[in-house]
Amino acid sequence: MKISKKLVFNIIALILLTNLISLFIISNNTPKIFWNYLYKEKNKEIINIKESIIKNIKSNNTFDATYLEHLQRHADVQNLFIEVRDGDNIIYSSGKEHLQNYNLSKLDNIRSNDDVVKNDNGYNQYVEKDFKLFRDRNVLLEIGYYEKNNTLEDTIQMFSFKIIILTLFSTMFSIFVGIIVSMVISRQLSKPIVKLNENTKSILQGNYNDVEILSTKITEIDELSNSITELSSNIKNQENIRKEMVQNLSHDIRTPLTILKSHFEAILDGVLELDDRNVNILNLEIDRLMSLIKKLDDLTAVSYAYSNDNHNNKLMYLNISTETDNIIDSFYIGANKKNINIKKNIEPDLMLKIDKLDYYQLLQNLISNAVKYNKVGGEVHIKLFQSSSNIILEVSDTGIGIEGNKIKYIFERFYRSDNSRSKEIQGNGIGLAIVKELVSNMSATIDVESKTNLGTKFTIHFKK
Repeated sequence: MKISKKLVFNIIALILLTNLISLFIISNNTPKIFWNYLYKEKNKEIINIKESIIKNIKSNNTFDATYLEHLQRHADVQNLFIEVRDGDNIIYSSGKEHLQNYNLSKLDNIRSNDDVVKNDNGYNQYVEKDFKLFRDRNVLLEIGYYEKNNTLEDTIQMFSFKIIILTLFSTMFSIFVGIIVSMVISRQLSKPIVKLNENTKSILQGNYNDVEILSTKITEIDELSNSITELSSNIKNQENIRKEMVQNLSHDIRTPLTILKSHFEAILDGVLELDDRNVNILNLEIDRLMSLIKKLDDLTAVSYAYSNDNHNNKLMYLNISTETDNIIDSFYIGANKKNINIKKNIEPDLMLKIDKLDYYQLLQNLISNAVKYNKVGGEVHIKLFQSSSNIILEVSDTGIGIEGNKIKYIFERFYRSDNSRSKEIQGNGIGLAIVKELVSNMSATIDVESKTNLGTKFTIHFKK
């Protein structure tokens, strides 16, 4: 099911469910709430009548004629039976003939508080309440009324029915509005999702330029769109790197092969003699080919070594202070040829459980790059020291540096950070990929800081 239809169905179902629950609550509670309201209002009215009688009765237990007329009208209008007695002597009585539903039961003898008589239909009908008005006078007040009568019952039933009808209409209207709103929302959701799906299909087909950045009012979709766009860009960069790597390797391999072929043909034709000089030339070109192949194999060899179950057998406690000194010494001659000064600051006797060959390869690649990409007369600084929880190795240079937006790519295989100088500086961009692989498998971390034309610093944190 499409997301648009599913969203519409879910919203309609939710609206229908909530309205049905509301309808059930309203239909079951409206009469009860109404009767409770009437009961409270009736009690308030009885209290008001009681207070009014206390205020208007005279000391000789009589009333003014005007007040008695007012009291009678009130009893008639409010459907009440009011009687004031002095002992057995009736001071005032409104009578019961005016009461609605009076003919349903015989009520003349009811005198106790909250006495109730039921009619033939089982409804509570008539209530009489007695009050003693004064402490020192035997004046009694009796008020009777029908708690429920047929007319009021029908009125409440009609009122409840109308509320139910209105609730049903509001439910239909809510469903109608819900359909429209859900269609709008589903369109807002499904349209960008369809576009994101098209973007992913374009990536699968290799059409990286067809990926469009979406701009919606939904944060999550915008973030997903940006992630897909960035993924497309990264894959495109990887494709470009792969193509460039193939071209570079093709060029690098073609050159020694061409030299070898031309020399062998010249020797076969008798143009050149197979003397020491030509043998050295051929040997150098073969070494170049072997070096290219070795560089391609290095990454695979590193990955294989660390995926091997026997890798832990190669770990040993190593005095990396001594080993770092030894590795640095092997670079002085090459650095001097470029007039590059190597400086070191090594904290002595630092021990680390590590593979010796891997540490050699790691540090050699970092120093080699620091020398290779440095400036004539530049400097390389190597520091090794410990903190509270780590042993830290820093290799920095004063070389050409790396552009800020390219730092995140430098650990990718065959990536060259400065294309304009790739022909001047030999290499295929796999040295730092090897470094990254080694650092990861040593459970260490590596950070890079670089500024164009100012230099680069690599910092590795080894866990003690």
